[in-house]
Amino acid sequence: MPGLGLKRGLAEDLVIAPYASALALMVAPEDACLNLQRLAREGLAGKFGFYEAVDYTTSRLPAGNRAP
Repeated sequence: MPGLGLKRGLAEDLVIAPYASALALMVAPEDACLNLQRLAREGLAGKFGFYEAVDYTTSRLPAGNRAP
């Protein structure tokens, strides 16, 4: 929802919020479950569950890493 942000350039950022997939479980359970499984495989869950957000913005990734 980059258009709702107060900062300019948010449309160029790629930030994933795993909780959005959890909310989607009620609407599209199979797709949401597959997405949560993928996020878990990629190591985006910690001791207490999924991270709040994951930043895949190319300019902020370490050298040699790519967004999925």
